[in-house]
Order: sequence, then C-alpha cells, then structure tokens
Amino acid sequence: EVANTRRTLESMLHMPRIDIGRYLLEIDSPLYRSLSPEEQQNSHVKSGSASAMPRGRDDYSVYFSLEVPPRMQPTEKAQKDWSDIAVWYKTITPDYWIRHFLIVNGSTITDCRSGKAEKIILSTDAEKVYRECHKPKTLDQIGETSGLPKNIVEKIVRELEEKKYLLKSGGKFLSLALRMSEEEIMKLAGGNAMTILPARED
Repeated sequence: EVANTRRTLESMLHMPRIDIGRYLLEIDSPLYRSLSPEEQQNSHVKSGSASAMPRGRDDYSVYFSLEVPPRMQPTEKAQKDWSDIAVWYKTITPDYWIRHFLIVNGSTITDCRSGKAEKIILSTDAEKVYRECHKPKTLDQIGETSGLPKNIVEKIVRELEEKKYLLKSGGKFLSLALRMSEEEIMKLAGGNAMTILPARED
C-alpha cells in the first residue's frame, strides 16, 4: 500500500497537492470493509478521536476513527517508508503543478510534465477511450461504453498508459489529465506556465 501510494503520488504531481493524511480506520472505509464481521463488531472508537460538537449536539458527532486491530498495525518499515513519502511530498512546492501541468480539452492533450510543453492531438478513437476513463473503468467497461472493438481499446489503452496519460490501479484505468483549457491554466499560472509548442498528431 505504501509503495502504491508513492506510485500514485508520482503520477499526480501535475495536479494540486493533496493531504495524504494518516493511517486511520474509519467506518465504511475500504480498510474497515476488509475486517471480519467479528472484528467490525468489536471495533472501539480510538481514544480522543471524536470531533467536538456544540453542547447539546454531542449525539451528532460522527467523525471518529477506530482502534486498528493488532494484525493490521503497520510494521516499523512501513511506518518509516510512509514517513519518507510524507517528507518527500512536502518538498513539492504548491505551484509545481502549474509549471508542470497535464490538461486535456476535447481531443487535445497539453503536456508540460517534462519541463518542455507540447500539444498532442488524439485520434477520434483515442479521444473516446480517454473520455471514458475520466471515471475509473476496466477494459471491458471502456469497450462497452465507447462502442469500440476490444482489440482497438487494448491498443489505445496500452499506448496511453505508456505515455503516462492513464493510471492503472486495481484493474481499472483513470485518465490523469485535468479537464481544463489553456486559458484557464494560464490564468492560474499568472504568466509563469510553459510556452506551448505547436500541436502534433498522435
């Protein structure tokens, strides 16, 4: 999980920074759903974790974390690796993504992640596939919703993944480019974004 978090964060450096949080066990989280029925039944609220509510509304306090079962406690190595990730991620400046952005507008992808900005024009089929991946989908789901043959979908997905335009996780593919126009990103950049090169067919 720690290694996958690092891989995911490295794929998202062109996006605004996020709070990577802490190791918490909360009701209905993926971690909680992995517990056995007995472990869920015996879960206890972690001491001092409940959020404070105004007097008279204590019963409505819903934000709290649970004690993590011993078998799910992270190892010392995992804790160190997570700490290393947090330290590394804090070195990424808040404006990094503005200067190394990846955006898509229609069939045009503008990629500045390498430090050299360029535009790529997706084919009609590639645009369909990429649009379908704005929400995580499997290869079969992409084929069903795009109406494209499976072999075409597989070829396009492979090419997009190789260029790191897609992130694969849990058997599903997610488009990484932010859906923004050049005008929007330039406005946010305040004139500090990369110079955009002429578009090329991909």
